[in-house]
Amino acid sequence: KIALLVGNNHYQHHPNLMAPVTDVFELSLLLEQLGFQVVSLLDLNKAEMVAAVSRFLQLLGKGVYAVFYYAGHGYEHLGRNYMVPVDAPQPYAPENCISVQRILQKMQQQQTALNLILLDTCRK
Repeated sequence: KIALLVGNNHYQHHPNLMAPVTDVFELSLLLEQLGFQVVSLLDLNKAEMVAAVSRFLQLLGKGVYAVFYYAGHGYEHLGRNYMVPVDAPQPYAPENCISVQRILQKMQQQQTALNLILLDTCRK
């Protein structure tokens, strides 16, 4: 059982948020009680988000229960959902953000027993 929790609060070009730190902390405690190995990260720029997701995906495999949680700014573009790194410029654009569908697709390729993505986003 593996979980990656990302909470982005302090944005360079967007309004700051209050809840992600608390939400990541509380969910981390709950998942640890359920036997998950949890990595909790806060205020990630795009390069850090890409690296964290890449490392998370490397830990997945057949039979693994995988949870990915993101709290922060998000948006939808052409039917795809994106997470907004703390360094993303205004206005939002796919090339500056992280595609949720791409992460789910890569999780599914690992033949995990369970893939769960939770998005707690302030959306545009």
